[in-house]
Amino acid sequence: MPEMEDMLDERKVKLSEWLKAPKSKVWYEYDFGDTWMHEVKVEKIIPLDSKIKYPHLIDGEMPCPPEDCGGLGGYYELLEILKNPKAKEHKDMLEWLRIESAADFDPTFFDAKDIKFRDFQKVLKQYEKGFGGM
Repeated sequence: MPEMEDMLDERKVKLSEWLKAPKSKVWYEYDFGDTWMHEVKVEKIIPLDSKIKYPHLIDGEMPCPPEDCGGLGGYYELLEILKNPKAKEHKDMLEWLRIESAADFDPTFFDAKDIKFRDFQKVLKQYEKGFGGM
């Protein structure tokens, strides 16, 4: 994983500056409170297609854990609670996830078609406006 001095400001650096060739990779930290580290790795570079709106996710592996589940340790604890209907927190976790049964939560299911991207230029402008124009 990256050291603090290797961190870049995503508002000032384009991924294309770092992910130039197959096997190149970067680490992305999502949710500083829970410290979710994601490895983004180039598998293959394909030509641009004018019929596709970018960014465009082709594939992925496993869904993200639920928001604010307490980092990696909290996520593993959640999975254990869901496996055990006799756990005292089982019902609370089902309610928190808004599901009827633990069978409704599949931590391995991922479908790239379910991923929606927001207009990053618009989001960045809103972000900067909210923080005094950083």
